[in-house]
Amino acid sequence: MSAKADGPPRAQLAAPERELLAELEAYGVLDGDRIADLDAIVGIAATLCDVPTAVINILTPDQQLQIAAIGFEPHACRREDSMCAITVVQPGPVYLTDASTDPRFANNPFVTGVLASIRFYAATQLRGPSRHVLGTLCVFDTAPRTLTANQKARLNELAALVIDVLELRRHTQELETSLTERDQVIDELGRTRAELERSNQALHRFAGTVAHDLRSPLMSITGTATILAEEAHDSDPNAVEADAHTIARAAGRMDTILQDLLTYASVGGRPRQARIDLASLVTAVTEDLRTTITGAHATINTGDLPTVDSDPTQIRLLVQNLLSNALKFRHPDRSCQVSIDAAAGADQWRLRVADNGIGIPTEHRDDVLRPFVRLSHDAPGHGIGLATCAEILRTHHGRLTITDTPGGGTTFTATFPTHSNDPDDRTPAPS
Repeated sequence: MSAKADGPPRAQLAAPERELLAELEAYGVLDGDRIADLDAIVGIAATLCDVPTAVINILTPDQQLQIAAIGFEPHACRREDSMCAITVVQPGPVYLTDASTDPRFANNPFVTGVLASIRFYAATQLRGPSRHVLGTLCVFDTAPRTLTANQKARLNELAALVIDVLELRRHTQELETSLTERDQVIDELGRTRAELERSNQALHRFAGTVAHDLRSPLMSITGTATILAEEAHDSDPNAVEADAHTIARAAGRMDTILQDLLTYASVGGRPRQARIDLASLVTAVTEDLRTTITGAHATINTGDLPTVDSDPTQIRLLVQNLLSNALKFRHPDRSCQVSIDAAAGADQWRLRVADNGIGIPTEHRDDVLRPFVRLSHDAPGHGIGLATCAEILRTHHGRLTITDTPGGGTTFTATFPTHSNDPDDRTPAPS
């Protein structure tokens, strides 16, 4: 079983030790994962030297980690107990026929029998491109042995191969990181491009609206202003006052159109996540619309409305537009009734607004969710409210469906995915 590296906080280490750890982290050898190519190298080393055991040791400031081994299961030990901790500070490879006769190693616990009884020991240092000694490629046995010059040379070559494997691993990890970052950039560019296309389409629609919907009140203002000037010249105060009111109403219509367009354009950005008390939000919206609600029977069960995670500004706008739409398109032959309810589940939450109004024909339900679409030119508004609702659902990765209300009318159901159940991920939202 491979062991992971633990140790003192990085800030407490000397600069060379921090540099060594950074290099080992870049090679990905401190996480305890087995590396198949290194397992193959220690197998070759054991066969080459005709010994039962071989190991690749990595030395951290306080540990020896065995990242590949044959003849036993890799493990970790304290650096001060390690034989290779002595080897890495030597000027070159170490070859011992009997470690118990070498004063540098004779009292080591791996030699004395405390941890093992090693006699034959041969180790060559692993030097990275930075020339830091990372550890050793080591072969050993419990019986004395010697290596030929050819075996020593081949062992040194295998040590260099270990570094080549680690370098390849580092470059592969860097490449994978670069590819991941590239994919993230591409995804972000794709989202940005889609948003730009949406914005461009909105601008085209805006230009068409300016040419159409703003032309009538503008012509009214221009014409009435001309008459007003003539009447002022003729000193007719009553006519002047009436014409001034006409101009004010036309300007008000223009302002309403512009406000609707600005509202629609503003919901295209990414929504922010916050905790929303739907009961308080719906109560606040109905209070804002109290003059519009006059004469309607609104059933709003605020006590049953859940608390959800979403963008509070956009959800308030959604409720306001759906409720306004329900109140606006009343059926002439029955008293207006509107109900609002909501429910939250594990993966999504939904908001439903139902009315008993004139209804929307099935074949036009997709049309009314596009901006500036009105089923009748006699209908109030400019065809932006429901499009704004659809845009809010788009930015939330949700959906808005339109169905018939039993007994007549329209039911709008907005469904949102649940983004977060962690309170720490939320920001407080005003009611």
